[in-house]
Amino acid sequence: MGNLLDALLASFTVQANGVAVPRRRILNFLGVTVADDVSNERTNVTTAAGSSDFGSAVVQTTGALKALGALYLATSIVDATSYTVAANDCILLVDTSVHATTINMPAHSLGRIIFVKDWKASASLHAITVHRFGATGKINGVPADLSLGVRGQTILVSDGVDNWLDLQITGT
Repeated sequence: MGNLLDALLASFTVQANGVAVPRRRILNFLGVTVADDVSNERTNVTTAAGSSDFGSAVVQTTGALKALGALYLATSIVDATSYTVAANDCILLVDTSVHATTINMPAHSLGRIIFVKDWKASASLHAITVHRFGATGKINGVPADLSLGVRGQTILVSDGVDNWLDLQITGT
């Protein structure tokens, strides 16, 4: 099978703040130990003692990514009338207990996932509107915004071109 570590690293792109990190620096940059376990054909990645924060590093693979522990996703609490999704946002907990909120979607990036949740369960009183990106952007193939209403939550994934796909098309 060859060296499993070499095979794994060949399929990874590592970035720090949007800049590619040379593969020879992966271990030092991330502060992790990467070692082959030939007994079960796995590559183990562990952090230094007491550290569980990879900072702003992005690890991308062409295969499956399996987390055997806690997985932390960038989460923002939104309590404004309008919020533009930031580059590192993944989960948006929206507080509509006082006013309606519009979530302005970012540019399309293939496979990017955005979770939107009515944090205070008040979207039936004050709506959450997901605003498509740009004049030609779409949500579910339609050039229109998405109102979450009493449903109060959605998972959106980008097609990388001009469409955000709502993975939870149930309710109103």
